[in-house]
Amino acid sequence: MNLIIWLVVGAVLGRVACLVMRVEDKPIVASSIAVGILGALFSGSLLTPLFGFSTTLREFSAGGLLVAAFGAIVLLALSGFIARGRAH
Repeated sequence: MNLIIWLVVGAVLGRVACLVMRVEDKPIVASSIAVGILGALFSGSLLTPLFGFSTTLREFSAGGLLVAAFGAIVLLALSGFIARGRAH
């Protein structure tokens, strides 16, 4: 269950990031969604145990959800920072 939630959270955060930044270019939107998913999966599966939350994929964990969301946001911010640096 956590895996599905992490995927959805990452995808939603990637799309929200595009909406906030007013990006409608389809390849950029798709890559932002993918980066959000990767950030959520990475932090949800690897960083959640560091904070003492459950990582059982069948068991929902609110703490794991927060860590996954935070990881997606951080990775999206990093990718945006890198993309802006290349554009200038």
